[in-house]
Amino acid sequence: MKKKLLFAIICLSCLFHYCEKPELPPVVPPTGEEPTKNQVLMLVVNATTNAFLGGYEFEYPENTDTFTIRGEYEQPSDFGHIRLFYNELDTMLFYGTIIRMGTGKIIFPAELIPPAQFEVVSTEDLILPKNGFETVFEYSYNDEVYVTAWKSIQNLKKAREYLHSNSEQTVKICWYRPAFCLFWPCEDAYWVMFLKN
Repeated sequence: MKKKLLFAIICLSCLFHYCEKPELPPVVPPTGEEPTKNQVLMLVVNATTNAFLGGYEFEYPENTDTFTIRGEYEQPSDFGHIRLFYNELDTMLFYGTIIRMGTGKIIFPAELIPPAQFEVVSTEDLILPKNGFETVFEYSYNDEVYVTAWKSIQNLKKAREYLHSNSEQTVKICWYRPAFCLFWPCEDAYWVMFLKN
């Protein structure tokens, strides 16, 4: 009986000794810095007056290596819309209606953060995106038109923070017109700009 018990103990010891141990992830010492959050800043500018109308900051739990915007447009026979999506995450960034015989509105985000809640820098310098602008949907204009719209938001502290944290980005820009019109400038048309941190 003692021999059987001793044999069982030896077998179990060998079994546990030779079993593979699970690999643990390497211990990474803390750097003191939090990982960068995946954020997108949307800013809206009146396309006729170039007045800053407000913005919205999105935050996502998933990070992506690239940032592209996919557009969906429905031509208004009576009612239409434009939707913009963060393509890599397949999540909506913007949804605005277009009405042929009236005026649509921005549906998503439901409310913009008003201009007064955005801090501005105290300097008078002009900061432009290093790699310019990228038309994300539909109508494309020259950089001069985009720079004119950009001038009304480039003094926002948030816009500069985003440019600083991702200096190689192109500012994504879309012309949204809630009322159906064929030519620019359109009354009640907006520039919707996106920056990624």
